[in-house]
Amino acid sequence: MKIFNSIPACSILYKNSVNASYKDSVKIICNRKDVQSWELVVAFFHSFPFWVKYLLHVRNTIVKRFGLKVGLVDENDVCPPFVVGQRFGVFNLYSINPTEAVIGEDDNHLDFRISFMVENENENENVLVISTIVNINNRFGTIYMFFVKPFHRVLVSVVIKKMNKLINQKYIPLYKRNG
Repeated sequence: MKIFNSIPACSILYKNSVNASYKDSVKIICNRKDVQSWELVVAFFHSFPFWVKYLLHVRNTIVKRFGLKVGLVDENDVCPPFVVGQRFGVFNLYSINPTEAVIGEDDNHLDFRISFMVENENENENVLVISTIVNINNRFGTIYMFFVKPFHRVLVSVVIKKMNKLINQKYIPLYKRNG
């Protein structure tokens, strides 16, 4: 697994990353060749360990007092088909195509986007990539990122490993299906 301070040129986020306040990408080798973006979205929301869910709960309790958007994702509600504009807790689905999905949110303090995609590095190797861009809107956003950035890097590293495991095992939970 590698962490980069850039966004892959083939990502939807690339153009917006040029002037971003913060950007990173995490890559890990993926054994599957047939991964679709909807699987990445499902795997992401099923890859948070208990301690991350707890930290998000604490974060929401604190930042709600400052008027920031809060909300937890019920992972049982994350099942395809997905449509642009669909919400998962505080996350909005901004884009989805067969190879990449982008979620994120705009808030008073900062705007962020997270991309999930699989890059074909060569004939024999696919790479799962999670990319993040953040645009800070004010001083509070700068302070917020100061505290969040170290957790972000650890969190993304843990989550991408779990996502990769789920994807390679073809274990993508689909609990609720409407219709």
